[in-house]
Amino acid sequence: MKGIFIYNFSDWNTVVENQWDLSIEEKRESEFMAIISNNELVAYGSISLKGDIAYIGIGLKPSFCGKGYGEM
Repeated sequence: MKGIFIYNFSDWNTVVENQWDLSIEEKRESEFMAIISNNELVAYGSISLKGDIAYIGIGLKPSFCGKGYGEM
């Protein structure tokens, strides 16, 4: 897939002001993770449960976007 990719994550003050899960220490420690390859952060992920539904999210480091890694 070719095209323009936009990394759109709010700054930390906005995250805290809105009390998003990432700003809550207990949730951050239990639901969020770093994805590392060759000692380099390449993405982050989260897994959370809301009732009987699991939500899984992955955010790729912006410098890896649009390079065709998903085609490998």
